Amino acid sequence: MSIGVFNLGAVFFVAWVTTALIFIFQFTKLADEVLLIVCFGGSLGAAIGLQMLLHSMEVPYMLAAIICAFIGLILILIGRAITARLYEKIDL
Repeated sequence: MSIGVFNLGAVFFVAWVTTALIFIFQFTKLADEVLLIVCFGGSLGAAIGLQMLLHSMEVPYMLAAIICAFIGLILILIGRAITARLYEKIDL
């Protein structure tokens, strides 16, 4: 049960960070498929690294899941704010 909760935090992290990266990088000239693969790969790598770091620090699984999900939530809110500012510049 505790490993499932630990992985659930990483799932939220990957989903939210991938979305945030796609929001921000949609203004580049990369192809759509390449953009999705790069954003997903980057967020998956970051989630694995974060989980390994928290596991090596011997953080309890429940707390590690909450930390992963919270960091992902913060990143999607930052990505949304950056994207809103970029859209404002395009509209002007």
